Amino acid sequence: YKLPDAARRKIGMPARDKTMRVADNAAAAAALLRASDILSRPAVAPAALAAVERILSDAWSDDSGAARVIPPQGEKPDFSETRLADNALLARALIEAYQTTGETRFLDKAEAAAALIHKNFRRSDAPEFSLYEAAASSGGATVCSSDSFSNLVAVSVLSDLYLLTDKEDYKTRADALVATMKAMS
Repeated sequence: YKLPDAARRKIGMPARDKTMRVADNAAAAAALLRASDILSRPAVAPAALAAVERILSDAWSDDSGAARVIPPQGEKPDFSETRLADNALLARALIEAYQTTGETRFLDKAEAAAALIHKNFRRSDAPEFSLYEAAASSGGATVCSSDSFSNLVAVSVLSDLYLLTDKEDYKTRADALVATMKAMS
């Protein structure tokens, strides 16, 4: 802002990206739901739950998982390319929603997201549980390297699902991801 206010006003408003990304909204919802519980601030939860509900209603497919972008109301989501980050962060938000509300539908969706992650993002050149690819495409092959951050979120999701459900498969997958990431460091 080197220009004086009057000069800046002549230039006009800068362009603003109004895209609502699933990963950003899911991460924010998970953080707010967790803070709501830990900080005893229940007034924070409704907005976070609304974000989760919006993603589920407008950017989720039981076949494809989470879209990258939450479309404007009334428009259809684009599932041609999905990303591990969107699905892993949504699963994280769903777990937090379950822990906040006790509604099993959130836990069921978190398990569905974990299953889709395993089905759609598992690396074809790696052992069964080792790493997940950052992207999957329904329109042909998408070449993308593994994404460490999203794999760490997946470890968190799988670990929590194991604690919540006692299903050993989640623990096995989380352990394998951790071992693979440790071997890579």
